[in-house]
Amino acid sequence: MEPALSLGDLVAILYRPRQTMRRVLDAGRDRWVIQIVILAFVCASVSDSDFRTLGRALPGLTAVSVIAIALVALIAGSLAWLLLLALFAWIVTAVGRMIGGSGTAADVRAALAWSLVPVIWSVAYRIPVAIYKSRIVATSGTDDKQVLFSLLSHGGCAIAVIVLALQSAMIAYCLYVASNTLGEAERFSSWKGLAALTITFTIPVAVGLAAFLALRG
Repeated sequence: MEPALSLGDLVAILYRPRQTMRRVLDAGRDRWVIQIVILAFVCASVSDSDFRTLGRALPGLTAVSVIAIALVALIAGSLAWLLLLALFAWIVTAVGRMIGGSGTAADVRAALAWSLVPVIWSVAYRIPVAIYKSRIVATSGTDDKQVLFSLLSHGGCAIAVIVLALQSAMIAYCLYVASNTLGEAERFSSWKGLAALTITFTIPVAVGLAAFLALRG
């Protein structure tokens, strides 16, 4: 009987990535790939989007219009993340085969999706940051100079450094989880999982550099 996934797996993937990924892979077709990607995108957008500024920039918009625009933006962004995941998983699968992997594209796609779980938990600091930013904007008006001055006067530099450190730590942790989940999906070591990800990330850079040199030549 296939094991059913639970909300506890969203926690276990953080400290037992390989074992949890094996449960996910053994769960059959219901691997929560779409749900996790959409939720990760929504959580990543918490501190980056403030749709209230639309109302100030376009006074003619009603509250319903702003909500509709926000929903359309979230749907479009989620679809973009899903498409990018599918494309990236296809490339990673090919790279994995080159270094001895045996995972299918569906397994790799699930592994990469579950590596985004740290983004979901990043709401622990994204929500406070979003509240802080909204208060600064509310008290400073819409002028960029006023917002910047208010931000600096309220210790914005220190907060910016803290947020940058948290963002960097989250990205590093996503990479750690991805190396483990990909290793489990491809049935090789986590170091090979990291190598596969590194090679995949460098392919666009290498292609762009080659095109640039060709044009210069």
